[in-house]
Amino acid sequence: MRHEYNASQALEAIMVALRKVNPALAERAQIAIDAGIDAIVEQDIEVGKGRNLKRSKREYRENRPMTDSEAIDTVIEVLEAHLIVQRKVVNSVVKEFAGAPLGRLEQAPLDAQDSNYLSLSARYTGTSKPKVKYSVEVVPNTVGVEKNLQIIVPESAREHDDPEEVKPFTVTPNDDFLEIQQLIELIRELTRFED
Repeated sequence: MRHEYNASQALEAIMVALRKVNPALAERAQIAIDAGIDAIVEQDIEVGKGRNLKRSKREYRENRPMTDSEAIDTVIEVLEAHLIVQRKVVNSVVKEFAGAPLGRLEQAPLDAQDSNYLSLSARYTGTSKPKVKYSVEVVPNTVGVEKNLQIIVPESAREHDDPEEVKPFTVTPNDDFLEIQQLIELIRELTRFED
């Protein structure tokens, strides 16, 4: 596709916009770009001398900087990971936890025979004899109900202007994924350059 701008200008425009909207995400994209690309390089070599001269090929890995087009593709992949993949993982976690019952564990006597007791044996304690037994009390009507899930965000992963340590898991509707994917495809089309 022919544009009125080149790949370098497009990359700069995307990064400037990303820095304004989400500086932490822009920083992650820049780190991915700065990492460059590992490429397999093939080199012709000659081994021996005179009549024993043999030609052979040698391959080695080399890290090289990204072209502007490759950097744009990398930024788009970072956007997809942040806006689509990460949200789909959250949706999956919320769905899985909805199918799990809530319950309370209470320590029980070791000689308890009730079937409601759970024994922690060799797998957890390193011995074949149970060390601890727990009584499991399931809270009624908790299967199939969306749970209030939260995640503790370490300080190193927080965005600069967000001091919150605990974040709720929020579900992203499927229609939003379609809209986000369409926007990413539009960015991809607008930044496709002929080599």
